[in-house]
Amino acid sequence: MASGSFGALSSILLRTTPISLSMSGLSVSTAVNIFGAITSYGIGFVLYAFALQRLPLTIAYPVMVATTVLEVYAYSAVAGESITTGSLVGAALIMVGTYFVVR
Repeated sequence: MASGSFGALSSILLRTTPISLSMSGLSVSTAVNIFGAITSYGIGFVLYAFALQRLPLTIAYPVMVATTVLEVYAYSAVAGESITTGSLVGAALIMVGTYFVVR
């Protein structure tokens, strides 16, 4: 689950970071956010590797993905991004599927 949380954090950092390359380079805040996203992905990867040492792949991966999906949707709702009915149905199917895989 922690791996999924770091993956979600990385996605949110990249989503909220305006990236435009110019002759002057990246701003400090953009560089910090990009570095944070890369670091977060790295931590998530290491945690996922540890999880695979203790859990079957068929459990670890769906739980990681479901955690990421839940957190990204929570962020989207709080940030006021549009969420369609179709995407909610798809996310719900992922959650239901993960429940049956882990059960």
